[in-house]
Amino acid sequence: MPTQQEIKDALQLALDDNNMEAASQLRDMYLTAEVSPEEVALAPEEQPPEPVEEVPELKPISWFDEFEFAFDSSHSDVNNWGLALEAKLALGDWGEDEEGDITYKNGYELYGEEFMDNMDYDQRRDFLLNRRAEGVKEEHLNTILVQDQEGKSASAEILGSFVGMLMSPTTLLPVGKGVAGAAKAGGLLGLEIEAAAQTAEGDLDVPDLVKSTVIGATGSAAITKVAQATKNAVKVVNAKRQVKRTQAGIDNMSAKVEDQLATGISEGLTPKESWTRARQNLSLSSSQIADLAAHGKVMMPSVENATKIVTAKNNPIVSSNAATKLLDHLFAPISTVVRNISEPVFGRLRKFEYDVSANTQSNIQTASDFMIKASKLRKKGDRKAEYNDFETALFNGNFQKATNIAKVFFPEILDPLQKVIGKEGVLNILHKDLKQSGVNVGFLENYFPRVVKDVGKLLNALGSTERSKLDIALSSEAAKQKVGSWQELDETVVTDIINKYLRGGQRSGTKLGLAQQRVIEEIDPLIKDFYYSAPESLNFYINNAVREVEKRKFFGSNVVLDESNKVDLAQSIGAFAQDAFSKGEISSKQIDDLAMVLQARFVMGEKSGHAGWVGVKDAQTIALLGQFDSAVIQLADIGASVYANGLRNTIKSIVPAIRKKTETSAEEFGVLNTIAADINSKGVLANGVDTVLKYSGFKGIDRLGKDTFISAAYKNNTQLAKTSPEKLSEKWGKVFGDETANLIDDLKAGRMSDNVKLLLFNQLSDVQPITLSEMPAQYLKVPNGRILYALKSFAIKQLDIMRRDFVGQLAKGNYKEGFTNLGNYSMSIGLAGGAVGTARDILQTKELRPEQFDDKMFETWMSLLFINKYTRDRYLAEGEVGQAVLGIVTPAAVNIADQGGKALQDILFEADNDPEKFNTALKNIPVIGKLGYYWLLGGAEKKLEQERKQEERDRRNRLGING
Repeated sequence: MPTQQEIKDALQLALDDNNMEAASQLRDMYLTAEVSPEEVALAPEEQPPEPVEEVPELKPISWFDEFEFAFDSSHSDVNNWGLALEAKLALGDWGEDEEGDITYKNGYELYGEEFMDNMDYDQRRDFLLNRRAEGVKEEHLNTILVQDQEGKSASAEILGSFVGMLMSPTTLLPVGKGVAGAAKAGGLLGLEIEAAAQTAEGDLDVPDLVKSTVIGATGSAAITKVAQATKNAVKVVNAKRQVKRTQAGIDNMSAKVEDQLATGISEGLTPKESWTRARQNLSLSSSQIADLAAHGKVMMPSVENATKIVTAKNNPIVSSNAATKLLDHLFAPISTVVRNISEPVFGRLRKFEYDVSANTQSNIQTASDFMIKASKLRKKGDRKAEYNDFETALFNGNFQKATNIAKVFFPEILDPLQKVIGKEGVLNILHKDLKQSGVNVGFLENYFPRVVKDVGKLLNALGSTERSKLDIALSSEAAKQKVGSWQELDETVVTDIINKYLRGGQRSGTKLGLAQQRVIEEIDPLIKDFYYSAPESLNFYINNAVREVEKRKFFGSNVVLDESNKVDLAQSIGAFAQDAFSKGEISSKQIDDLAMVLQARFVMGEKSGHAGWVGVKDAQTIALLGQFDSAVIQLADIGASVYANGLRNTIKSIVPAIRKKTETSAEEFGVLNTIAADINSKGVLANGVDTVLKYSGFKGIDRLGKDTFISAAYKNNTQLAKTSPEKLSEKWGKVFGDETANLIDDLKAGRMSDNVKLLLFNQLSDVQPITLSEMPAQYLKVPNGRILYALKSFAIKQLDIMRRDFVGQLAKGNYKEGFTNLGNYSMSIGLAGGAVGTARDILQTKELRPEQFDDKMFETWMSLLFINKYTRDRYLAEGEVGQAVLGIVTPAAVNIADQGGKALQDILFEADNDPEKFNTALKNIPVIGKLGYYWLLGGAEKKLEQERKQEERDRRNRLGING
């Protein structure tokens, strides 16, 4: 039976060979092995006395002694080249004898016959390396022993190693054995003074120390060489500064090793590969690893535990208790929540949003010419009857008749029509996409979508018999979906059932309207008015079809279909979360969290609120954003670009964005009409919102901001791909997965590939709420409560940026980066907000007041915290915190209704007596109201007078003057 020592020696050999299976077996043997027979045979009293080591008397050491040891332990480029040359040629060495005479010793005298006659190059090199190390150890033995007992000076070790690396006879003054000569007298004098002062202050500044060393040692002649070496050397030094320099025991070393092992296992490495990389990353010797393994201090984590460890390390701000989860639910964009759970899943979610937006836009763009011209023709009185016949023919699938009508009465629509119904038209392309994604599409020649607009009137027009049959079909679907009545069904489902019935399909249940198999039955002209127009129906169909295709792509092999051939979202989401767990992307405890946010996005997030609430939200949007001074607010997006992409890249992108000459655009991404996810509407005032935002300039400035950001991001990323591709890999590697290398290659080559567009879409989504995934879960889950979030989504997104880039970095221990991000963000957004505030001030006062710029910056920062000047003065100054919170939460529509009622009262009853009240009421008219009031009706002068009076009141209050 081998002894414990023999097993330990064998264990070390197994680790040297990376034979982890053998190492594991030997470890178990070591733990159960008995002591050697010789030791057992001896009784305790008969054991030979242990030899007593003679402990040398230790002398106190200074900071300089530790620096000298570190300096001598490091080696310059010439030192290393010299050692390699000596191993090859064995040239010998010059020295001095005891009397000071110069002597020379050849290789045989220095190294012996074995070295000269029997060793090859590698053996000679190892011999010389050991000899050099032993020489340093012998010279500095006292320092080593004291350090073992008392610990090391971090600054001395770091600086000694650093300067030793820079010292080279090719550029610096010569250095003798150890630390000697002019370098000691000059350079190290400056270094010692600077290092001693900084060490005493506890603030080690590497660049300053290097500068002191260079100036003291060599003057300007050495600066060029040092500057070249500093770039890489400072990286090394800074990395060392991140490590806590203590006499860490085996437990601390174990923690570091296990952290490395967890990272490897979570990335799919085998235990053997993880061990190998851990040793390399931590520069551990075989002896250290053998001790750790033999004493049972290191355990190989399971895939699940490894995932938990890495997730906690990468996402230190991930919600872990009920309170923080509640805040996430209320305020955190679900994309952030998903990213904190799993970056690969986050990447797939962002790709889903991009594909939906971009592919919808692509199809809409192809069909846009038809939709625009058809909408205009529909409104023309002299051709209204002919257009009605044309549209009826389309709905009934009689494309030949529709084409003939168009040839005679409006030939300008013929070519656009073929882009929709032709062989390579939008409808056939979507048919193919649906079929390839797994939708059971029954081919129907000459299919054109039709969408019911008024279900109640349509049912009444069908008569009691037909309505009764439809009621049965609708109620059957309601029972399947477990809702109280068919009125609670989604509008698209109701439309599908009605269309299926009228087209001769099955009389009970429904299949997805996108995949209907039917026999055409013509729509009676009497009921056609209860359908949306052909352009509107086509728009609805494109949006629904693309979402269905991309939804199935997102869930992939985990998609579960119900008996109606629709995606069973609850089952699909559950299967998706379980699959992510089985792949090691999430832990078992995160399955429910992931399923919850995906439910919010794909189930309730797709639903619209009650028409009444949607109408109120739209009216609020028109009232607050339908003015020129409100449109200017969108210029603040430029600040976000400066923060994310740099000032130079942003400035270079503004003019191309104005000229619509950027590399790609928000329009191509399908987000041009998405000012914010909470502004988008499908309500009765949707067209009104679109028109007002267009003519107020809001949409134009929004496009400018988005295109500027996208172009600046492209410039920034192409630069990074060429100079620092590792930064792109570190930030986006887990999001893009296997496509990361292709992404970087595309950026280097300047190719605007799909991967590059997806990257730019990701970065735009990071700063703007352009999709439903950038909204909080509570917003998505309560459609009728979305008005509470109206016009707050931008501020929520900005808080999310700071949580990620500031709080998140602090939580990871990256204090410098975190505070740098905070400073950059505050300046970028503050300056942009100050500029916007000044521009709005000009529109409202007709004066440029640069002295108020700092106040505008401050108000920008406060508004991001929902604490504007009114809230501070009206509530917080009086200690009314509850009222302040209530004011923040209460929808602006409440105040707008009060103002509207008062304005109406003033117009009807007070206008004759007080013209100013009439003028003030006109301010609420969308687009032209405020501009006309401030510039033509004396509003600017009144605002300046009010501000002057307020300043006087504030001054008197500060002086304690009442009245």
